Amino acid sequence: MPDTVRTIEEIKALLADNTTGLISPQDLRDMLVSLNDTGWGQYSDTQYTSTAFSVAANVDTALPNNKGGVIESYKPADVTTFYDGSVITGMTGDSMTITIDMSALPTSATTTLLEVWFDIGGSFGELYRRLISFPKGNGIVRPINFTVGVYSLDTWAANGASVFCRANGPVDLSNIRYVITRTHRGGRSA
Repeated sequence: MPDTVRTIEEIKALLADNTTGLISPQDLRDMLVSLNDTGWGQYSDTQYTSTAFSVAANVDTALPNNKGGVIESYKPADVTTFYDGSVITGMTGDSMTITIDMSALPTSATTTLLEVWFDIGGSFGELYRRLISFPKGNGIVRPINFTVGVYSLDTWAANGASVFCRANGPVDLSNIRYVITRTHRGGRSA
């Protein structure tokens, strides 16, 4: 009969009151393994590098990332992928940091703002909206880089998170890359 995998909270409770004698060597291994459930993956778009993806003014637009360049050597063993080429995946109870890198070229003097956010669908929809300004006008490529801490519950786990953007004028985007790091594994059995 295989050992039961316990959450760290269950193991802590057993350690606090071990009158039942239910702490097995597997329980201790599970606790130690759960302390090392962090890891990361990098996902780079390879379609829009030398040519750009054009975003029209005032239109919610899915940020393209074809997952053409992938580094997953350091992701946790229980994560199949952090990004499936369409959505950023998540497991209930996990927390992650997500870094988004890209180059943005405003193509009109009217383009002063770019917004980027995650959409998990359901009643929650848009989360973690980031506002980026272009104070120097058009025609100048701007490196965009930001990191946001997120947590995933049932809706994120069920739907994943799509990355969207919207600009108040036309803008060209290229060199899009996501670096996704799990910083905490939720309390669930593996």
